[in-house]
Amino acid sequence: MRVFAILSLAIAACEASEPQPPPLDLPAGCNPLMGGVDCFLPYPSDVYLVPDSSLPSGKRVEHTGASKLMTDDGQTADFGDWRPFDGFSKNPTIMFSLGTETSMEGMVRMDDALDGSQSSASKTLLIEAETGRLVAHFVDEDPRADDPNRVPLLIRPMEPMQARTRYVVAVKGLVDSEGVILPAPEGFRRLRDKQALGVAEWDSLAERYESAVFPVLETAGLDRSDLQLAWDFTTGSDEQLTDDMFAIRDLALEWTQNNDPVVSIRDVIERDEEDRAWRIVRGDIEGPLYMERDTQGAAIHRNELGQPSQNGTAKFRFIAVIPRRLINRFEPGRVVHFGHGFFGSPSEVEGGGARGIAEATESVFVAIRWKGMAELDAAVMVADMADNPPQLLRFGDRVHQAMANWIVTSDAVTNVLHMLPAFQRPTEPESLGLVISPDGLSNAGQSVYDPSFQGYVGISQGHILGGVLAALNPHLSRMVLNVGGAAFTHMMSRAGPFNSYLAIIETVIQPDPFERQKILTTMARVFDRFDPATYAPYVLNNKLPGSPEDKRVLLQVGYADAQVPDFASYFHARLLGVPLTEPTPMRPWGLDTVTLPMSG
Repeated sequence: MRVFAILSLAIAACEASEPQPPPLDLPAGCNPLMGGVDCFLPYPSDVYLVPDSSLPSGKRVEHTGASKLMTDDGQTADFGDWRPFDGFSKNPTIMFSLGTETSMEGMVRMDDALDGSQSSASKTLLIEAETGRLVAHFVDEDPRADDPNRVPLLIRPMEPMQARTRYVVAVKGLVDSEGVILPAPEGFRRLRDKQALGVAEWDSLAERYESAVFPVLETAGLDRSDLQLAWDFTTGSDEQLTDDMFAIRDLALEWTQNNDPVVSIRDVIERDEEDRAWRIVRGDIEGPLYMERDTQGAAIHRNELGQPSQNGTAKFRFIAVIPRRLINRFEPGRVVHFGHGFFGSPSEVEGGGARGIAEATESVFVAIRWKGMAELDAAVMVADMADNPPQLLRFGDRVHQAMANWIVTSDAVTNVLHMLPAFQRPTEPESLGLVISPDGLSNAGQSVYDPSFQGYVGISQGHILGGVLAALNPHLSRMVLNVGGAAFTHMMSRAGPFNSYLAIIETVIQPDPFERQKILTTMARVFDRFDPATYAPYVLNNKLPGSPEDKRVLLQVGYADAQVPDFASYFHARLLGVPLTEPTPMRPWGLDTVTLPMSG
């Protein structure tokens, strides 16, 4: 007993004599994990979730003090100041740093087999906390970084994640350029080694790590002492993202059930014999307006309950291209809607590429403007960058109107356009386009297209937003989505069309590439409101009411595409559940295969 007492006193004396680290010197609001080297990272993180009973999940993302993102001239760049969010994106770009130069050696990269990230041996793990599922991902680095000690490391999930779900991120085994294991940032090191942070603001964080973070990592087979960084984040609700879009869809469909769109023709241009087009028709369609006004920068019009509601009607332009090959065809052609490119215009349907497809498929191509992401919207976006950065993505409200306009356009195709002379064959004998069948039947005065079928072709942005339209528009049974993808913040840094957008952000908002990447990362939840990743589950599997039973989707990928990165296209394919056709020059991870020819 005496020996035991002496040993106990000796151990207590040793513990009492062990030096304790001084309290971390952190400004208010600073995320303590980086020990003050950076107050925002890692992101997303549940240290920024606070209770808010007014939002669907009961939580709200809130940045205060030193964690609040700012522009170079001191304005807030926090998107939560414009629109509160009840959690983080389920298609996040996850950003972290160890605060020093870090080698990419051994990390799962974009072109690697992604199942390497689903092993406990991976240097980065993304774990669904409740189930222990390891989410496939790769690690990217910002190519625009200009300081080797401040290179944003970006984890990009490449398979579906769930709403209202907590995830834990772990980082281990990262080395410097000499292959030496890097130390953990001081704040996390103290949590890992059970030492006090010494900051009253974060007194409860150690307890939460012990109860909710480290147990998940231990269950995944990770050695606590090997960890260089770990944190958790919780995704927000789906309904906060989709309620507006689904409400406007319902309103637009109800309107078309009770009204016919008013169509007025501006021009009917008969092309010469050398042109692939027979006629180009330009006009206006009048349909319901769901915005505060019909101008750039407008917000969704809401009733006293805060729900989207109609605000009168408004006209929008359309352009139709009738291909020359329909001139000598007795039967009517098909209608294919054409989605234009990045902040472009419907006039792209008059270009050679679109005309060529229309000619080859003997289809009438119809195009309208992607309101919100058309050429006229760019000026408002640039002005917002300078004057009110938190609302620079408010153009997304107008994308909701664009979806309604496509639904109204489809209704016009079904019920109105084919009855107008501009879309009918001539009636005068021997006129160009009047065809007599072998049985002696005439198609004089008949429509040049069959109103019972409508398809869609979208290129680049037309693919991206077309991926949303594919879920919403019940008139479209065949969708061809060409060289686009899903998850805007995955695409932005590696997509050519975004270069000018990023250059303006660099000039107007934040020249520091490290700080700029933080701003881009926080855009994910804002983009989610009109991102095809959000609506992919509703395209083929969980279809919305009224959707065609035999809907089919074809994705086309440009190998080594510099405009939209291939990995975003493959990610969209996985979200949709569409297989890869064989033969193929590439076998991206996570896609089933089918052999051509096939139908489905």
